[in-house]
Amino acid sequence: MEAAKDAGIWEVLLLRYFDLQVVIDSRCATFAEDFWAEFELLNYRVE
Repeated sequence: MEAAKDAGIWEVLLLRYFDLQVVIDSRCATFAEDFWAEFELLNYRVE
């Protein structure tokens, strides 16, 4: 019974960790898109 509880807890923690990774990845992707959009605007101004 204890092993089942422990496995359940680890499964929940693992799923929460994956959810957090998805959030972090999406935030980084949004930041990167904004950064490159600004970078491209700066390049157009220089040329």
